[in-house]
Amino acid sequence: MQRFYRGRQLIFVSADETYKTAAGFQLLVNTNYAWQKGIYGGDPCLFVAGTDMYAEGRSPEPAGLSQYTQLIPSAEGVEQLYTTCYQLIQSVNKTVYYSTLIEQNTNVPALVGEARFLRANAYFLLVQTYGGVPIVTENFTSPVLQFDRNSAEEVYDFFIAELEASLASVGTSAYSATDKVNKKAVNDLLAKVHLTRGYESFGKPTDFATAATYADAAIAGQALSLSYDQLFAPGNDLNAETIFSVQYDPKSTSTSPTTLGNKQFYYFSSYLGGSETGGSAPLRSYNLCPTNYALSLFTKEDSRWAATFMNVVYEKYYDFIERRIRMC
Repeated sequence: MQRFYRGRQLIFVSADETYKTAAGFQLLVNTNYAWQKGIYGGDPCLFVAGTDMYAEGRSPEPAGLSQYTQLIPSAEGVEQLYTTCYQLIQSVNKTVYYSTLIEQNTNVPALVGEARFLRANAYFLLVQTYGGVPIVTENFTSPVLQFDRNSAEEVYDFFIAELEASLASVGTSAYSATDKVNKKAVNDLLAKVHLTRGYESFGKPTDFATAATYADAAIAGQALSLSYDQLFAPGNDLNAETIFSVQYDPKSTSTSPTTLGNKQFYYFSSYLGGSETGGSAPLRSYNLCPTNYALSLFTKEDSRWAATFMNVVYEKYYDFIERRIRMC
C-alpha cells in the first residue's frame, strides 16, 4: 500500500495500482537502490572486526565478532547484514514480478537488469559471510517462516547467471552521469565473483581466466587520472573512476547524519568533515582502530598513506585545549 497526498487529502493506493504504471515501477526500482543504505550504512563490524587489520577502540565492539566468543546467529551484529540483504532481495523480487505486468517499453529491460545486479551483489555478500543461504526469487505477499538453505555452489551459480543476464540489458552511459548500474559495474562484479569462486573447492578451472576477461572489459583501457586523495573526497563521489557507489541525498540524512547516512566513512577516512560539524572538525568514531599490521602495509612515501590516515594534528586544536585547561 502506497500513500500519496492530493492537496491536503491523504490517498492510499494499492501496490498493483502503483507498480503497474511506468512512474510507479520507476519508484520501485529506486527503492532497490535505497535498500543499499541498509547494507552499507551501519557499523562495519561484520566486515572488519576480529581481523588483523582493525582492533577494538574506545568503545567495545560486539564480542562475538571481535573476540569470536559466543559467535551465534543471535549475537550482536551478525544478523544485520543478513536481514538487510534479504530486504533488498525481496524488493528486487517485487521489481521482477511487476516488470511482467506493466506496459512494456525500451526502458524496462534495463531497469530489471539494474535490479538483478543489486540482487546478485546481495547474494554475493551473503554467501561470503554465511556460506550457503536460501535462494529466494518469489514476490511474497504473506509471511513465510522457513526456507530451504541452498549450497554455496548453488548460490554462486545463481547470482553469476543473474549478472550475465544483467550485463546483456543494462545501459552503457557513464556512472557519473546517471548514478545507475551500467555494463562497467556488471563487468567489474563478474570479475570479482569469478576471482572469488576460483579459490573455492567448487570453483571452475576457467574462473581466473574469466575474471581477467571481465576485468579487462570493466577497465576498457581507461587510465587512472585522479590522485588517491581525490577518489573519496566529499562531493567528488561521482568522479570518472567511480564504478558504482551508494548515493545519499543530503536532505534524507540531515536530521541525523550519523544514523541515517553512511557511518562507515568515519572509520575508513582521514580528514573528512561535514555540515554536521560546522566544518571545524571531522566526524570521527573510535570503535575500530587500525592495527600496527595495517599501518605497516604503507610507507610514508605512499600517497595512499596520507590520504587514508590522520597523521597531522593542527596547532589550532592544541590552542583550544590549552585555553580550556587554563579556564579550569
